[in-house]
Order: sequence, then structure tokens, then C-alpha cells
Amino acid sequence: MSNKKMLMIVNPHAGKMTVKSHMIEIIDMFCAHGYDVNVQTTQCAGDAVRIASQANGDLDRIVCCGGDGTLNETITGLLSTGSDIPVGYIPCGTTNDMAKSLGLPTKIMDAANVAISGTPVPHDLGLIDGNRLFTYITAFGVFTRSSYATPQNMKNLLGHFAYVLNGAKDLTNLKKYRTRVTFGEEKIEDDFIYGAVSNSISFAGLFKFPEDKVDLNDGKFEVLLIKKPTNPMALTDLYLSLQKHKFDDRNIVLAHTDKVTFETKDELVWTIDGESGAPTRSVTVENQPGKVSIIR
Repeated sequence: MSNKKMLMIVNPHAGKMTVKSHMIEIIDMFCAHGYDVNVQTTQCAGDAVRIASQANGDLDRIVCCGGDGTLNETITGLLSTGSDIPVGYIPCGTTNDMAKSLGLPTKIMDAANVAISGTPVPHDLGLIDGNRLFTYITAFGVFTRSSYATPQNMKNLLGHFAYVLNGAKDLTNLKKYRTRVTFGEEKIEDDFIYGAVSNSISFAGLFKFPEDKVDLNDGKFEVLLIKKPTNPMALTDLYLSLQKHKFDDRNIVLAHTDKVTFETKDELVWTIDGESGAPTRSVTVENQPGKVSIIR
């Protein structure tokens, strides 16, 4: 009886590159569980999509070892083949927001053990304009990666947040985007400094929803919109609300929906699972229920 077959996609440059020192141990663990392991490393953006899309149909498992962006590419490539192979995830990126939502261990070897011994669980995905997937978030504005790329030693919750929001010299430094947002029967038009469509408990290193309020396989997104504060007091209130993970501030809109459309006068650059997308004036995001099985 032949061994089971596994494709392992590794981003050796993810995070602090600590995965390199664990590779032999990880492969040995997988082999001990009866897998023939084919290891492929990524060298540039898009490599994981290409590797996963060329995977043989007789695979039993794909394991992604990298950051949230690498996981996005792996799932995108896999689904382009029409395959339903379960995906294991060994998170070794900088923020690992997706791993936190999935409840995966922070230690690499512990996460590897889950990837080989855990249970495949259906997971919703997001589909942007009918042609691009995201695993946990698409967003624009002040808290997206292009705006909050702070030095590594500042990447803690308070310092990171203060750098972005409280660190602004005045309100005019918070760029606003006039945006019309439509979901269900609701239509909202306002000046927003941030907007996100997520299927995640935490994201951007800043926001965290109560775990009992987010279901990763309920066919719904959490849509978070932050209006531009009109005065310093409102800015302070917003800061305190988000620091405490409260979403009842007058400048915060939080909704749950399976489909949402954003329309803007000026082009917006959206990030997709932390990676920059193309500028656009209109975006429609639809939930894809249970589209992929992720091992947890």
C-alpha cells in the first residue's frame, strides 16, 4: 500500500524566516504519519498560486507554510483546479491574523502537528468582483498595510495604534474617502478613513471581535466602517473605543452581510489578505460559503 501524498508549499522569506530551522523536523513528522512529501518553495509573489494550480489531483493534503498572503495564494491556486483537497496551515508570517482566527498554535512545530493531525473544517471565502478570492479580509484606508507599516519593534497593539491614529498631527492627516456602501436594504454614504470586509476574529494587528460573535462558516462577513472624526474629542473617543475593542462609537459602523458593494469617486487601493490590490472605484464582495476545508 503506497503512502499518502502531500504537497508542502513553503515561503522561506515569511516573517522572521524562522521556519528554515524547523524544516527537517517538520518533514520528518509528516513522513512518520505516512506521507510522501513534495516540498516546493516560493521565490516571488504568485509562486504559491502557480505551484498549487499545478498540483496533481491525487494529492491527499496540501500544507502551506508561510504568512497569510501565502495561504491566500495557496488556496487560490488550489481552487482554480476545482479540487477540494484539505489545506493545512503552518503560520510563520508577521501578524498571522488568519491563524489567530483559526485557533492555530503560535509555535511552528505545534502548528505542524495540527496540520497533520487536525480535522478539516469548512471555511467561507470572499470573492471580489467575481474574480479574486480572499481568505480573511479585504480593506482600504488608514489601517491597511501600506499605511501602518511601522518598524518591527513598534508592532504591538498600543504603539502600533498610537502611531497610526494618535500620532497624526491633526485631523487633516487622516485621509478620508467619500464612499457609498450598499448591503442588503442598507445604503450608507459618508467620509470613511477605513473600511473592511472580514471573515476573521482579528485583523490589521488592531481589531478584535468577540469570538462568540464571529463564525468563519456562517455565510456572512463582518463589515467594519470607520468615519472620519470631525473634532479632536471625537478622535479621542474613537481611539479609546478601538483600543478596548468596542464598536459602539458614533463613528463606527459594524454590519453582518453576505454581499456588499463599495462605490467611490476617487480610486481606492484595497489590500487583500494584507497584500496590495489594484486601484478601483467600485468593489463588490460576495461570500462563498464553505468554499475550502482548512485543517484545525
